[in-house]
Amino acid sequence: MPHSVYFGGQLYIEPHILRNVTAAGPVIAKYGDTLVREIVRDEWGRAYRYAGVTAQNKGAFDPAALRDGEFVLPPGIIYRMLDGGHPRSRELVSS
Repeated sequence: MPHSVYFGGQLYIEPHILRNVTAAGPVIAKYGDTLVREIVRDEWGRAYRYAGVTAQNKGAFDPAALRDGEFVLPPGIIYRMLDGGHPRSRELVSS
């Protein structure tokens, strides 16, 4: 089921919005008030690795700018699904 999210006062109903994620890797940055994790998992256990932040126009992102396998976690953090959605154990280990 697609998720909906507000970006810049506009409602987006998109299949590539990540919601209900849990941390599966170390904190690698901070974006606004949000801690950025290297790896997160969605509610179905699929794993995603940090890939960047969205370019925004008045707070809204362009879904066409995402590459295959990329999803946005509000407020604009891009994560790329790992192969098969299940990372190898070494991908979860922080250095």
